[in-house]
Amino acid sequence: MGLRVYGGGGYLFDQEPESLKPWTVQSGVEFRSPWTIAAGHVRPVAAVDLQTREENKWNVDVSVRGGIQLENVRVLERNLQLLVEYFHGNSPDGQFYKRRVDYLGLGAHFHF
Repeated sequence: MGLRVYGGGGYLFDQEPESLKPWTVQSGVEFRSPWTIAAGHVRPVAAVDLQTREENKWNVDVSVRGGIQLENVRVLERNLQLLVEYFHGNSPDGQFYKRRVDYLGLGAHFHF
């Protein structure tokens, strides 16, 4: 339970096309509440992830997620999380990586 902070960098080797700039940086923070609600069955969770790529002139991509973790629903020893996500940044979809997008979504995730 609690707070987790992470960060790191990356480099693309043998990029195609060769003109693709190779450097990336990522950081973020995750929060899992130490408190539960609904008689211990539900735990609030939230996260912010920041990514930036040299290829996109270091524009920051922001992903914000928030929702609940179901404490008594486990598959392969993993908790199920139901989250709302907001994303603002360059498209994560392959060939469209230079296009700026905003989206709001719902997701079911298994917390590893």
